[in-house]
Amino acid sequence: MAKDVIDKAIQTGKLIKKDCITQDLKIHGWTDKDIKKDDLHYYGADLEKLKDLHKENKSWSAVLDPGYPYTKACVIWATRHEMAMTVEDVLARRTRLLFLDARTAIKTAAVVAQLMAEELGKGDDWINEEVTTFTAIAKRYLL
Repeated sequence: MAKDVIDKAIQTGKLIKKDCITQDLKIHGWTDKDIKKDDLHYYGADLEKLKDLHKENKSWSAVLDPGYPYTKACVIWATRHEMAMTVEDVLARRTRLLFLDARTAIKTAAVVAQLMAEELGKGDDWINEEVTTFTAIAKRYLL
């Protein structure tokens, strides 16, 4: 897709045509392993590291909600490795659960906040504020 944009910019702006040097560039997460059958395949090359979190703490292998593949380890991963700082970061931008099912995202917010608080060294006030803030945001996504 990026190549298409650049090609269009060259054409539209009458710029000097250059060959694409990133067409075969492997981005973070790329893997040649066949992991499509795993519900969390979109973690790509990081999938095994994510699964290691299930071994680090057995309770993290539990899903946030039975209807979705996102485990507690996904929250820990987002907090430790993807700079997630808020419940919204995890439920909207890391798992996309807010956009898939706002009601379920609201139901999982307290668990997500608790897990994040433990990772970030935050207390009950932070947890309550995060759940309240996220719930207000998520309610705008309800139909």
